[in-house]
Amino acid sequence: MIIWSGQTVSSLGYGLTAFSLGIYIFQLTQSAASFAMLTLCSFLPSLLLDPLAGVLTDRFKRLRLIIIGDIGSALCLCILILLFQLKSGNPGLTSIYAITRLLGFFAALHRTAYKSSITDLLPPDPYSKSSGLVQPAGSAQYVLPPAVARFLSGRVAISGVLHTHLAPSFRSCPYT
Repeated sequence: MIIWSGQTVSSLGYGLTAFSLGIYIFQLTQSAASFAMLTLCSFLPSLLLDPLAGVLTDRFKRLRLIIIGDIGSALCLCILILLFQLKSGNPGLTSIYAITRLLGFFAALHRTAYKSSITDLLPPDPYSKSSGLVQPAGSAQYVLPPAVARFLSGRVAISGVLHTHLAPSFRSCPYT
């Protein structure tokens, strides 16, 4: 249950980051194409890399891949936060797109390794219960973050939103 709650918070943080960056880019450029490009950069790595991540989780230790996904995501977030601070709040669309693609890659690696590690962590009896918990947690990143991001968009700077994603990344590492 501890691992599940940590991964749920991490998943929500990823969704919040992706949607908040989208709001930021739309407010900056007033362009739906720029917003769509960020959405593509956020979710295309998952679509393309899930099969590769599945192969990696079969060949390597899943715990290591989860940790690599967490650390990689945290490093991407740190770089993005630094860019926002060093560039006076405007790191440029190309930088945001590139880091978002990397973040999507690490999220895909993490998610695939986490979902496939359930069978390693539990005895066969609670598989259906754990699957019932894991699936909604993964989908929550698409439901709750847009409302929260909209609420935060005028109240908190984008670097503050990125910090809210960064904290659970470090917090969930000791539990994995």
